[in-house]
Amino acid sequence: AQIAAELNKHWQRLLEGLSYYKPPSTTSAEKIKADKDVAAPLKELGLRVSKFLGLDEEQSVQLLQCYLQEDYRGTR
Repeated sequence: AQIAAELNKHWQRLLEGLSYYKPPSTTSAEKIKADKDVAAPLKELGLRVSKFLGLDEEQSVQLLQCYLQEDYRGTR
């Protein structure tokens, strides 16, 4: 009941957050492949993430870059 209440209270914000992400596109994939500033391993992983999650290729690479810069702490 509490979870349902919170979801109902914040549904608009949740919808906006989820709507931010776009579906994959060949245009986006080509931009990533042509981008010389993105390292080859990041491109490859970004394209795989895009396919796996059904997200835009550019957004997938951006998510990976943010994760690596902000959240990744290495293996322990």
